[in-house]
Amino acid sequence: MENQNKQLLSKETDIRRAKIDELKAQGINPYAEKFERTHRISEARNLEIGTQVKICGRMTSRRIMGKFLFAHIEDVEGKIQISMSFNDLGEEQYKFFKQMV
Repeated sequence: MENQNKQLLSKETDIRRAKIDELKAQGINPYAEKFERTHRISEARNLEIGTQVKICGRMTSRRIMGKFLFAHIEDVEGKIQISMSFNDLGEEQYKFFKQMV
């Protein structure tokens, strides 16, 4: 059982490293140096739907449904579900998010 867990972890690590290498090959820095957050997740949860915010945290899940994406982002104060559509992002950004994230 322990050996199987190590193999799964190793495979996941390889997948993550490949994604990082792909980002670098496209000229994208996978580790942004600075990000200007406008709201914490706990604050963003209390705003009207459709309000644009910049939040940061760890993406804990993602679901792709055709031309619509859902994701959960979590920080130390809470968790929020976000949604993005092909129409909102445009073809290039949607394809990037769908493949790389």
